[in-house]
Formats: sequence, structure tokens, C-alpha cells
Amino acid sequence: MSPTQQAIVVTGASGYVGSYITYQLLEDGYKVKGVARGEKVSFLQNAFARYPAFEAVEITDIASGDFSFMKGRMDAVIHCAAPMISDKVDHEAALKGAIGGSLHVLEQAKDAGIQKVVVTGSLASFPRFGPYGPNDYFAVTIEEAKNSGNPGVIYSAEKKFAEIAVLEFADKHPEMDVTIICPTFVVGPVAPGFEHLVPTVNFRAFSSTFYLYSLLNGPNPRFPMADSFIDIRDVARAHILALNSQPSSVVGRKRFALKNPDQSNFRQAIELIAAERPHLKDRLSPLLSAPKWPESKAEPIDYARMERDLGLTRGSLTSWTDTVLDGIDSFMVVENSWKAKGLKVTGPVEMV
Repeated sequence: MSPTQQAIVVTGASGYVGSYITYQLLEDGYKVKGVARGEKVSFLQNAFARYPAFEAVEITDIASGDFSFMKGRMDAVIHCAAPMISDKVDHEAALKGAIGGSLHVLEQAKDAGIQKVVVTGSLASFPRFGPYGPNDYFAVTIEEAKNSGNPGVIYSAEKKFAEIAVLEFADKHPEMDVTIICPTFVVGPVAPGFEHLVPTVNFRAFSSTFYLYSLLNGPNPRFPMADSFIDIRDVARAHILALNSQPSSVVGRKRFALKNPDQSNFRQAIELIAAERPHLKDRLSPLLSAPKWPESKAEPIDYARMERDLGLTRGSLTSWTDTVLDGIDSFMVVENSWKAKGLKVTGPVEMV
């Protein structure tokens, strides 16, 4: 079935990852219904108003909402909605929500007769340094995660047990073809139209790419704990390729780790921006403030399997240089939209 004949539901469509997947689907010719809640529904509709094939749909609670609009009308679901990593959320609720939300979306898809589902997972669900096979997981129990008080450990548990629940559901319903895409630290540009999703200054909306944006915050940058990265455009491509990938009945469980073979390099990023975007040089963080990663201890992911079963090739992954420069350019579009409204933009200080 060609893209123009397919209609896709995207949950979490107003988020950083979900909005880029939505944008790429529309650019590829798919019809898309993007799920959001509250005021984000109108923001989302404005962001993609230039696409007649797009419609924003309100679902107030991903874990209990009524998805009956899908029945007989939609061909696949891409489930991106998920709690963010933070020390300011109710972790027990986030754990329950990650699992319950995923299962509810799967149940609703099954009831609607939809047989193709793609779920956004996370590399954090795998062992820290690998291996990255479809049945490899970070060694933590739900109770250990709750008692740790560590947002990173809790997030890993959320993703791990949600992914396990998704695959167990898929095992019980072999008529459904389920793929889980598990990206590492996602950075790069925001989707065109993203400025409509953040009509006021809101750095939290940038999610993980906030850390790239924060290089423009002079002496107060924020850096991730991870040395790996993947460009948002590669994440979007992986999800879309999964829509037309070989079924699990042929290739086995489709849970794919996704990261660039190169490490992130924030010192290089500062030098790149200074050289290629000199008008931003005075805003940049000091070079030596950026971490210098040791050589990675992580095992490589199975790029051959990724190419064979998903269709995404190692050689096609976006370079760190393009990730950095295209990301910075897109952030300036959002900043300029804020400034045009008379809003004060002091720089990406905190992800709040």
C-alpha cells in the first residue's frame, strides 16, 4: 500500500519526537491523525495547518482515552507518548502510566482492527554497555527503581517494563505486527512548524535536544550523561520504515536499538557553531565546559540486522556536524517567533 493510501495515528504528536515523525509522515504523503490533549490540540493543528492530510485529535488520557475514531479509518499506530525523564514527576504514576498507556493503545488498536503498531522505546531499556539484542534488558526491578530515587534508573525501568508488556501483548496477538524503536539520546532540529507548539517560551518542550540548545547559554550549559546520540530525522525514518517492514512472524521480535556509531562531541559542537554560525559566537558556552568522553565501552548495535529487518542503513545515519548545525538553525526559528511576539528570551536556562 502506498503512503498516500495509508492513514496513521501518532500519539504524543505534540512532543519533540512525535512532531518530527508527524512532519515526516506528512512530507512522505501519509494521512495523519495526531493525538494530543488540552491546549496542545490547537497548537498541533496550527503547527501542521499547511497539510490538508493532517488532523489533531484530543485524547485526555492515553491510558484510558477513547480511540474509537480509529475503527475502520486508520491503518497503523505510531505510539510516541511517554513520560519525560525528570526528578519533578510522580515516579510511581509514571511507571504505571508508561505500561498502562502502551497496553491501552495496543488494546484500542486491536479493537479497531489495526494490525500494524510502532512503539517508541529507549536505548535506556537495554544494559548500559550492551548487548543490544531484542531480548536484552537493563537489570532492574520495578521495586529497585522506585527505591533508587534516581530519575535515570526510574526512566530505564519505565521503558523496560513498558517494552516487555508491549512484546508480551504482541506474542498473545500474533495477528498484530509490533515494532519497538529504541533510540539513544535524541538531538537535532525541531520539526518545521514547531514554533506553533511552543507559542510562549518553554524550554521543556525541546526534550533531549534542549542540551544542544543550551550550548547557546554562555557560562551555564547543561550536558547529558550519555555519550551516544541519534539524529531526530533518523529516529523518524526508523519509525516510518517500520510501517512497511517484514512482519515479526518472518523476522522474529522487532525491538531495535538505535544509535549513531559515532559519539556525541559537545566541544566540537561549540567549535562548529562558532565557525559556521559566527553571529552566535558570543552566546556560546566556554569550550572547556563541555565534557570530553572517554572511548566508549559500549558494544556496537547490530547494524546488519537493522538494515535487513528494518531497512535503515548505518551509512545513511546523520552526521554529528549536520545534527548540530541543523539543530541550531531550527532553534533560531523558534527563538525569532518568540521575539516577534515581544517575549523575552534570555537563553535556554533550565528544562522546566
